[in-house]
Amino acid sequence: MVKVVDSRLHRLRKPPAYALETSMITEAHERGVTEVEIRERDTGCVLTATLDAFERHGLRLTRGGFAPQVALPLSRWQVKDPHAPKQGSLFAGAAP
Repeated sequence: MVKVVDSRLHRLRKPPAYALETSMITEAHERGVTEVEIRERDTGCVLTATLDAFERHGLRLTRGGFAPQVALPLSRWQVKDPHAPKQGSLFAGAAP
């Protein structure tokens, strides 16, 4: 399941997390989805987490005006930052 967001608007601040509606999680399970991908339009970062992580580590939220949600803290996501420096290979260009 892929969700494209603007992190300035959709990322929870306290605790730092991304949340999905409980009904979305239920539907994803029914469809056999095992992974959630959040694409931050404004930063280019891609975060991935398993639905199992939502079950085991998610925080149930009920906030005024929103359907019930489960928030997964950012510490439980794998983050791919396209702007992060890449470490080169220690042996790049070395003769065999």
